[in-house]
Amino acid sequence: MLAYSTFLPMTWAVEMTLPVLKEDFIALFNGKGLKCWEGDNLYVNENTGDVYWRLRDKTSFSDSRYVGHKFQVLDINEDDKIDIIREGCGYKIISYCEKQSVSAVNYEDELPGTNEKYVGTIRNDTVWRDIHDNEIWCNGGHMISEGDTFYWVGYETKPRMGLGNIKLYSSANLADWKFENNILRNEGPQSILTWAGRPALLYNRRTGKYVLVFEASSKQWHRHKVGFASCRTIRGEYKLQAYQYPQDERSTGDQSVYQEGDSAYLVSVLDHPDRESVNHSLAIYKLSPDFLSVGSKVFEGFRNCRREAPHIIKRENQYYWFTSGLEYWNSTATMYATAPALSGPWSELKVLSTEPVSIDSFNTQHDFIIPIVGSEATTYVYVGDRYSQHHGHGIGRNIFLPLIWENEVPKLRWFSAWGIDLFKGTYNESQPSHGRPTQKQNM
Repeated sequence: MLAYSTFLPMTWAVEMTLPVLKEDFIALFNGKGLKCWEGDNLYVNENTGDVYWRLRDKTSFSDSRYVGHKFQVLDINEDDKIDIIREGCGYKIISYCEKQSVSAVNYEDELPGTNEKYVGTIRNDTVWRDIHDNEIWCNGGHMISEGDTFYWVGYETKPRMGLGNIKLYSSANLADWKFENNILRNEGPQSILTWAGRPALLYNRRTGKYVLVFEASSKQWHRHKVGFASCRTIRGEYKLQAYQYPQDERSTGDQSVYQEGDSAYLVSVLDHPDRESVNHSLAIYKLSPDFLSVGSKVFEGFRNCRREAPHIIKRENQYYWFTSGLEYWNSTATMYATAPALSGPWSELKVLSTEPVSIDSFNTQHDFIIPIVGSEATTYVYVGDRYSQHHGHGIGRNIFLPLIWENEVPKLRWFSAWGIDLFKGTYNESQPSHGRPTQKQNM
């Protein structure tokens, strides 16, 4: 799905003696025009030379620098060469290299220009339905990928229903969604909860488990704690592991997660330490190695900012922290800050510009951003919640839009319908956008 155009039939050789070091492969691949970064999803067994370059598989979308391929050693043949398989989107490349020197000839099937499976048309201003024609109920969530499939987790927000289930949907093109499962139900041990929102999924490579992190409320404690549940399969039923305040007795507001390599972080809105005010500041905490508890604080700031729905992405060498306004179910302007590191220093919050101008992010609340890295380009997809079932303005509950960068400044662009090619990483307007979404009016 995310193959790079540089992966074309080719022959190349380079001398590399054992032990093979990660930086040797990085230099090799970058020298051939292939995309690879230090510390980014490349795993090398320094004794055998086995190389694993992780496919966009079981990973969060928080890090935008996915490379889209993995290597796996199959066997050592009679000529003392290591057979390697490299898998990508619907095609395979079989390589073999000498054990004592990486001198390889790559063979691959003809690489198609695209695959219709990964092309979708996203239609906004409408109520979305899954492939079985059932209404989609998935707000305040997160996405993760496994192979060529996107998994979208969110919670039910039907009016007057109380605590709903946390739901999981899947798609190969971001437009056609299949309902997979209610991965956390309002029953059993979690029946003590009065709220389970802002769910996010992580995959822990060390434990081989998927971890569900969510906002948890109960009459047994003050406001929100961070809830943790886990499962061996992404679409299974998750088992509760813990509820925890991130720091001392400080309760939380909205939250999300950010993952970079084998490290994961809680991105949270914090209440005041004295509980004199809620949604007091924004904070980042590193999660434990198994992702099942909150560890050390990385950053806290933006005090009295009155923001919610926090989510972080990384683009090139810059972190972007997006948030929505604190207006209950109502749509708001999106704001963002930037920093060279998660620990800061973070810039002041700035309003995300829109095209055309919108005072409320085209009648949405920011939820999260998905980087789609393809063979020709990278498209960032803004996922917004439109809680029309609660505030009564506009049509539809889910809005996906392209987020573009102009002179290193992000801008949200409105399309009523637009196409995306996940193979190429490109997008286009499917039809003219004559109208604009219903917006909240200034009073």
